[in-house]
Amino acid sequence: MTYKRSIIISTAVLAVLLGILSAGTLDYRISVAMVDKSSVFGKFFRNIGELPAVFGMFLGVVILYGARRRVVMWKNILSSVIAIPFMLLFSYSVFFMPVRYIYEHTEGGIPSAVKYIIYALTLILFIAAVIIINRQKPEKVRKYRNAGLVLLILIFTELVLVNIVKILWARPRMRSIQSIDQFKYWYQINGPSVNEELKSFPSGHVANAFTILAYSLFIPKNKPAMKKWFIAFALLWGTLVAVSRIVIGAHFFSDVVAAGYITTLLFYLIRNKFAD
Repeated sequence: MTYKRSIIISTAVLAVLLGILSAGTLDYRISVAMVDKSSVFGKFFRNIGELPAVFGMFLGVVILYGARRRVVMWKNILSSVIAIPFMLLFSYSVFFMPVRYIYEHTEGGIPSAVKYIIYALTLILFIAAVIIINRQKPEKVRKYRNAGLVLLILIFTELVLVNIVKILWARPRMRSIQSIDQFKYWYQINGPSVNEELKSFPSGHVANAFTILAYSLFIPKNKPAMKKWFIAFALLWGTLVAVSRIVIGAHFFSDVVAAGYITTLLFYLIRNKFAD
C-alpha cells in the first residue's frame, strides 16, 4: 500500500467513525460502559502512558547534542549551552511525570523522600547520557540525527496542536458530567477554556502515547521484520493507553480515536519530509 493511499484510507475510516459517533448517544454509551475508575489497568497506563513522548524529548536532544560539530570550538560550546539544560530538564521529566500522576490526588502531594529519589535518578540519567554520547563518534551519532529530529518535531507538533484544540473545544471530560444531558459531541466547540476538566477532546495521553511510532526510525533498514514488529507493538501501546483513558473516566471514545489519528498522521507526514 502506497504512502498517499494509506493516508487517504485512514482518513476515510476516521471520518466514517467520527460520523457515526456524531449521531445519537453511541459515543456516550460506549464510554460509560467501559468506565471503572478504580481499575489498576487504567491507573497503570495513566501513570506511564505518556513516557514515549517524555523520553522521546530527552532522546532527541541527546542525539542532536551528540551529532554536533565538535571540532569547531564555538559551535561545540554553543551546542552544549543550548542542549545541556534541555537534557537536564527532560531527564527530570522522565521520572517526574509518572510520579506526578501517582500522587496527583493525594493530600500533601509528592513526599519529600520521593522527590529526592527523582532528583537522584535525574542526575544519574543525565550524567550517563552525557558520558555515553560524548564517547560516541559524531559520524556514528549523525546516522540517527534525522530520526531524532523527526521524534522532536513530532512531539512538539502534536503537543501544540492537541493543546490548542483542547482549549478551543473545551469538551467536558467524562468524569466531570453526571448525565447524558451534560454530554457534548466531539464536534461541538464550547471554548475557549483553560479548565482542566474541559480538556477532553482530543486526548493528550493518547496523542503522546502514539509518538512511540517514531522510535521505529532507529531500527536499521536492513531489519524490516524487526521494524514491523515494533510498529505493531507501538500501535498496541497506543491502543492500550487509549482504552485506559476511557476506563479511568478521563475521555470519551471519540477523544482517543481523534488523538491517535492526529499523532499517527503527523508521524507519517513528518517522516516523509525529514527522514532518510
